[in-house]
Amino acid sequence: MANIISLNGRIRQKQVAEEQQTNRRKAFALRQAYRCRRCSSICEKCGLEIDENELMKPRTDHDHEVAIPYRFCEPCLEEYLDFIHRLQGKGKQHYYWRNDEWLETWRRWIDYQASMDRYVKTREFARLVDEMKRGASSE
Repeated sequence: MANIISLNGRIRQKQVAEEQQTNRRKAFALRQAYRCRRCSSICEKCGLEIDENELMKPRTDHDHEVAIPYRFCEPCLEEYLDFIHRLQGKGKQHYYWRNDEWLETWRRWIDYQASMDRYVKTREFARLVDEMKRGASSE
């Protein structure tokens, strides 16, 4: 009798394992969506740490007519401004490596940012955040 396999026990073990896997996937989805995107001390484009002194320094050397909706390190900011200027028919043409593919890379990065912003505003994502908060508070 001792060798009888408990089907209920195995079913429950499988359910627990599946729940744990689902929770890991939920946590991963949250990390993926937020992965320091809103961290004020890193560049949103390249991920490099932005010097705290740079964050506090007033910007006087850049064109303030261009809206800058992202936090950039200095090199990425300069590229972003050049990207915007090139879209306007201006830009630094002597930077030959900033070709059509470079422009497309920036377009796609900006599209990705917009897509992620839309995603984190969906009902489903809000539900995921709520579920994870409730799960964390009940532990």
